[in-house]
Amino acid sequence: MAIYLKPQIIYRVQLGAFGSKSNADAFLLKIKALPDTIGAGYKNAYIRKIGKYYKVQVGAFSVKANAIKVINDLKSKGYNAFLTT
Repeated sequence: MAIYLKPQIIYRVQLGAFGSKSNADAFLLKIKALPDTIGAGYKNAYIRKIGKYYKVQVGAFSVKANAIKVINDLKSKGYNAFLTT
């Protein structure tokens, strides 16, 4: 008997991609300083280097609706956030 497990998708909220680490670091500090009225974890924002880009992201959600909630909050604060997996 074979058992196939469905791979779990992790949703991340991305705010920017930078070719320069110093630019990503500066942007990350802005995100970490945001007021977090929804418990999104902005103070735990991070940078992931993927290829030649430094990507500023918030969260790692197993529930897509939670990531969408964070996106909507960031958009209300003037940021162009989007969902990535």
